[in-house]
Amino acid sequence: MFVCTRQTDFNGKMCTGKRSFMNTAPQKERKENHTIDFLKLFFALCIVGIHTDLVKIFPSEHTQWYVMQVVFRMGVPFFFVVSGYFLGGKLWNCTDRKEQWHCVGKYIIKLLPPYLVWSIANLIVAIPLWYRNLGGDLKAVHMMIIKTILFYPTGAMWFVLACVIGAFLLCLFWRHKIVMVFLAIAAHTFALFANTYYFVIANTPLHKVIDRYLEIFLNPRKGIYVGFPLLMIGAFLAYPDLIRHFRASWAAVLTILSAIALVLEMTVIYGKETKDDISLCISFLILVPCMVVFFLQKDILHRIPMQWARELSTCIFYPHCFFRTLLRDYYHLENPLVLYGITIAICLVLFALSKKSRLIKKIV
Repeated sequence: MFVCTRQTDFNGKMCTGKRSFMNTAPQKERKENHTIDFLKLFFALCIVGIHTDLVKIFPSEHTQWYVMQVVFRMGVPFFFVVSGYFLGGKLWNCTDRKEQWHCVGKYIIKLLPPYLVWSIANLIVAIPLWYRNLGGDLKAVHMMIIKTILFYPTGAMWFVLACVIGAFLLCLFWRHKIVMVFLAIAAHTFALFANTYYFVIANTPLHKVIDRYLEIFLNPRKGIYVGFPLLMIGAFLAYPDLIRHFRASWAAVLTILSAIALVLEMTVIYGKETKDDISLCISFLILVPCMVVFFLQKDILHRIPMQWARELSTCIFYPHCFFRTLLRDYYHLENPLVLYGITIAICLVLFALSKKSRLIKKIV
C-alpha cells in the first residue's frame, strides 16, 4: 500500500493510504537547474528587445515578425510556467490548506516590493507623456491613471500583478482541480480572442463584447486570463515524479513539433486583424511546458555556475521599462540597438549595486 504523509493527490486531497495518481515519494528539495537559470536571462533580454523594438534592426518585415512572435514573445509564457512549476512544487507538498495559503502568501509578499517600486516609478514617468499625448485633457489623464493602477500597471508590471492574482486563484481552486482546469481554459480562450485571435470573432456578436472589455480594461493580459492558466500548467508539471516519468526524448520531440506549429501559426496570423500586442498563441501552451520539461531533465549547463544569471534576469526585467522610457521618450534616443544596449548597461550597473545594497536587492 502507498502511504504519503506530506503530499496531496491530484484532486488536492490528503494521501491516506490509497494509491495516488502515481506512486510517489515525498519530493526532495529541488536542486538548482543551471539551464533554466540561463534561459531566464535569455528571455529577460528578449523582453527588453520587445520593449525597445530591437527587431527593427532587421530590414525585412517578415523577419521582424517571426523574430518577435516566435522568439521574443516566448519569454512571458516561459516565466509564467517556470514560476508555476516552482510554486506548484511547494503546493503539492503542503499538508493542509493553511500551509498552502502560507506558501502562496510568501510568494506574493516577495513580489510586492519590486512591484510597488517600479509600478510607481513607471507611472511617474508616464503621466507627463499621457498629458502631452492626450492634448492636456486632465480628465482623460486621470482616467488613464485610474485604469493603470487598477487594471494594467505600466512598465511590464502587469506580469507581476498577473502572477499575484494567478497564484491566489491557483491556491483558491487547488482542491478542485477539474473546476480549475475548466475555468483556466475558458479564461485563456477569452484572452486569445481579445488578443491574437480577434479575427476569428471579428464579424460575430462576440466582437462587441471584446471591444467593450478592451475599452474599459485596456487588454486581456490579466491574472485571471493569462497568469492563472499558465501558472496552473507549470504547477501541474511539478506533480511529484511527473518529470521523471516523462521521457526527455518525448519532450524534445514535442518541443520541436510545437515550435514548427508556432511558426505555422504565426504564418497564418500574419496580416490578420488582431488586438492588443499579439502575444498570446496556442502553440505556446504546448511548446513552453515541453521545453521546460526537457531542460528540467537535461540540465546541459549543470557544470557552469548560473545563479548570477537568475539574479541578473530579475534585475533586468523589473527596471528596464523605466530606463527605456527615460531614454526614448525624454532623451529621444530612438535607435533601437543603441536604446537596447544602454538600457541593458544601466541594468547591469544596478545589478552590481544590488550586490552591495540590501535595499536595491529587495526591489530587483
